[in-house]
Amino acid sequence: MARKKDKAQPMPPQDINAPCVVDRMADLITERLRRLGLNVDQPGYSVRDFHRDFPDGESIVKLAESLRWPDGARCPRCELKDVKEASAGAPMPYYCKSCRQKGKTPYFSVTVGTDLESTKLDGEKLGDLLYFIAAQHDGISAPQLATYVGNDKKTVLNFRHDLQDCLPGGACHEFAGPTELDESYPGGSESNRHKKDRRDVRGRQGKAIVLGAFNRATGHVRLDMVERADTETSRAFVRTTVVLGSRIFTDGYCVYRKLEGYLHEWVNHTKGEYARGDVHINNVEALFDRLDRALYPLRGVEPERLPGYLHEIQWLRNLADRPLLVRVGVLLALLLGVKLPDTDSLEQEHSGAETGAELVEATDEKAAEGAEVRLPDWGEDDQAGLSGAGEQPQRTAPPAATNRAKEQRQQQPGSEQTKATAAGEIPQDQQPNLLGWDWDPPKPANDSGPSGRNGVKGKSQRQPGRKQTKATAAGEIPQDQQPKLLDG
Repeated sequence: MARKKDKAQPMPPQDINAPCVVDRMADLITERLRRLGLNVDQPGYSVRDFHRDFPDGESIVKLAESLRWPDGARCPRCELKDVKEASAGAPMPYYCKSCRQKGKTPYFSVTVGTDLESTKLDGEKLGDLLYFIAAQHDGISAPQLATYVGNDKKTVLNFRHDLQDCLPGGACHEFAGPTELDESYPGGSESNRHKKDRRDVRGRQGKAIVLGAFNRATGHVRLDMVERADTETSRAFVRTTVVLGSRIFTDGYCVYRKLEGYLHEWVNHTKGEYARGDVHINNVEALFDRLDRALYPLRGVEPERLPGYLHEIQWLRNLADRPLLVRVGVLLALLLGVKLPDTDSLEQEHSGAETGAELVEATDEKAAEGAEVRLPDWGEDDQAGLSGAGEQPQRTAPPAATNRAKEQRQQQPGSEQTKATAAGEIPQDQQPNLLGWDWDPPKPANDSGPSGRNGVKGKSQRQPGRKQTKATAAGEIPQDQQPKLLDG
């Protein structure tokens, strides 16, 4: 009986200045493939070229060992490198003396402790399967794969599901820059079902809901299956995918209207508007078109298996600009559980809630803990694109939390600044620069103590006078001295 495998956990949003996890993994595999003397940059890498580089199953096993153990074989049970090759006739190729002394099984191979441990495929068929999955464009079904590699459909289907469980979903990194967002409802019409299987539903009722994002700066995408396409779920998806302050493009669907902290522009499809300058969602719609074509050969997917196929399409799309041999190596490395140099595992634990209001609340709490938010600089073209967007976008940043104990140690007792710090306020000269600009907030003329607020207070323009004098005495920044966040 095959052991039960845990599905890969969604990846939490990464630092916007850190490289994408997909790119880092591809760079790592590219370096290890070049150590083997393989021509990674060869254009038009065909199946004949693949069979030339890996003519038999033994060469695929050596490739797996080079990807998992670049510095030599290591025991997967005790993590020691003091191993040797087993004698002829042994059940596995390597022998660990330390495990023998501890009463454990001393023999091991490259697949022990991985998702390939219980597979029935030999090395040659394993390599062919990975090649055809990585080379697919419009989807490929299990019967097709079984025909190509000469195996039964059930074994191939189980292997594909194991591969999908190894692909972490969610955002590989936070998208900075123009990002397109949309939703899709994959599935055929009820009229295509047999009469006895038809349901009394219309349109989108009863179909799966998929939210998608396409980043124009990197070409990376994200696909997530959600339970419902409402305002809460859409807001949680955007907050965990796109950096605050970025430009986002959607259609006129009402669930996107209340997104705050972004330069939000949309096109009105109901009025026949599909593009207005650079404001369109053609790229994410093309992504959904590819999703439909990839799911069509499968002739139906169970709802519990749909996220796995979404992760497969997402990873292959994010690796589309890499050579085919690198894509094959990345898929094999994920099956072997290859770790990145500075992380314990590619399948990082999801620190926040999963969906809906809990995910929004977790994101807000994370921002309130003092996490710095850097907003990208916008040029004149971006500012010009705001005209005709339907609403004036707002540029906001989350408040920063106060570390009282640290500030009390830094301040000298007896001063007014110490009293304000003890009251929970942040001194003006120590406030975090949330916007990342070189701007020194001017000190009010009638300063009665530091203020814990920064940014713009209120929406209405206040005239100088009695009320503004009181606000200045309370530590707020006068209207005429506030920073100009948006030009025009």
